[in-house]
Amino acid sequence: MRTHRDRSASLLPDGRTAVHVVKSGVVLVLRNTATVDSPEKLETPLSEGSVQLQSEAAEAFYRRIEIREITALPDENKRAAGL
Repeated sequence: MRTHRDRSASLLPDGRTAVHVVKSGVVLVLRNTATVDSPEKLETPLSEGSVQLQSEAAEAFYRRIEIREITALPDENKRAAGL
């Protein structure tokens, strides 16, 4: 029987690092995330903004989207991400 974790995806930000988890496994780790302001080329850490769920032109359907605050990355995700 499939559970919600079989189809879940999570984005876990932690400072300038973001861990993407799909089906309970780490699939992507972004490090040193920031925007770069021109012309000074100053880096600004990402601390707020939008979450984009679909960037292609195709239709996408989502249900039961939850945004929850976390205080720290789960240990299992830290190990899998090499953090």
